[in-house]
Amino acid sequence: MRTRFLGLPMDLLTREQVRDAAIDSIERRKPLLHGSLNALKVVQARRDPNVMKLLESFDLVTPDGMSVVWGLRLLGQGRAQQVAGVDLMADLLSEGARRKWRFFMLGARPEIASMLPERVERLYPGVKVVGAQHGYFSAGEQSAIAASIRASGADVLLVGMPSPVKERFLFHQREATGVPFSMGVGGGLDLLAGRTRRAPRWMRKMGLEWLYRVMQEPRRLAGRYFVTNLRFAGLLALELLSSRRSRRVVSC
Repeated sequence: MRTRFLGLPMDLLTREQVRDAAIDSIERRKPLLHGSLNALKVVQARRDPNVMKLLESFDLVTPDGMSVVWGLRLLGQGRAQQVAGVDLMADLLSEGARRKWRFFMLGARPEIASMLPERVERLYPGVKVVGAQHGYFSAGEQSAIAASIRASGADVLLVGMPSPVKERFLFHQREATGVPFSMGVGGGLDLLAGRTRRAPRWMRKMGLEWLYRVMQEPRRLAGRYFVTNLRFAGLLALELLSSRRSRRVVSC
């Protein structure tokens, strides 16, 4: 079911439903573009109409962060399940090992991208990594990269670049890549390479995965996360006030 959260599209699906939609897409060769929503992306989309328009064009948009899950509940828009991009990525790799899917991985630093094929194929026997391209390329190189993805015959495209860079690539190059299922995985490629660690389960349940990431890369992430989280909280507070005023007007 599709609803709207702070003005953005949101599909209230379980992780299993998203996985099943991806399997169907790949097996039927029917293109499906998956996007995820966290506090950072909400703030970006509310400040930039172009990001909002990009997200509107995705086939599926699901809550990646617990802040969005809790926000939906606070606004009375349903009890959504978190569909973390890295968890969905792991589901697809496990399924891909059984079904012999071909994966293309786009993003991360050059040294990480170069080690992904061997590491992923070792972790998920049966998976074939048909391409790995680092994320440090210019806008003028996008068409050539999309062509190489198409030539690889990939079944799944995992894009690990910052937002909204990855959303722009996924949307604008979706037809050129010819990949059935494409999704953004944020820092998932760094996790696959073993360069970063996933937060403990208790921190994920408490919505503190962002803090764990900051602890690993404080100089790069601290300012971004703290400012973004404050802005997200402000947007949510304004929406709550607005909905309460609307209910009062109706009751009068």
